[in-house]
Amino acid sequence: MPHLLADLAEQLLSAAHDAYTGGLNTIGVVCAALIAGTAVLAATSLRTTGPASHPQNGPAEAARNTSTPTRA
Repeated sequence: MPHLLADLAEQLLSAAHDAYTGGLNTIGVVCAALIAGTAVLAATSLRTTGPASHPQNGPAEAARNTSTPTRA
């Protein structure tokens, strides 16, 4: 009887291992497809976007152009 339980436990452990690795592989493929799809979507949407209105002005230039109230 203990031999039968050991065989059953081994079969159960093997089935659980196969299910876990199969699920992990499936999730990996789905995530890779989603990342690839997102990259294609980002590339196509950025390709159709025009340049900025003032590309020569950086953040420092924009900060200098803002008026700050002065105290009298």
